[in-house]
Amino acid sequence: MIGNAVVDIWRVKKVAPVLKYKDNLNTFHTPTRDGPFADLNGYRYNYDCNEIKGRLSPLGIPWHPDKGDPTFCEVYVYICFEWDILAKTVRLLLEKRLKFLDRVRRFLAAFKGGKRCTLHDVEKIHSSLCHIAFVYVER
Repeated sequence: MIGNAVVDIWRVKKVAPVLKYKDNLNTFHTPTRDGPFADLNGYRYNYDCNEIKGRLSPLGIPWHPDKGDPTFCEVYVYICFEWDILAKTVRLLLEKRLKFLDRVRRFLAAFKGGKRCTLHDVEKIHSSLCHIAFVYVER
């Protein structure tokens, strides 16, 4: 619920777009003509990462140091995927690929020979596979 509040506050404060998946937040910024913040290439923006987090400081919301993109990078990690904005590519990190491969192997081994599995077992493997298999193709 805190994440939803953060997204709502940022939208009111004209921080957009904002992506939210469970407790993971990611923001973007686009160049503007008169923005007060400049990057190394001379582009101007209406906000930087410190400024948008500062808008939330009165609420005392803690930020995990490994979460989010602190500098609006063109390549960043979000929800276990590496996103390359300029190349328009997304890849699953090796660590996560190995984790999910191990999960599938353990699932198959546990129910070999016709052993029955529980609904919880199926839901866990299903959610993992859905997470890594989702692909959106823009046409």
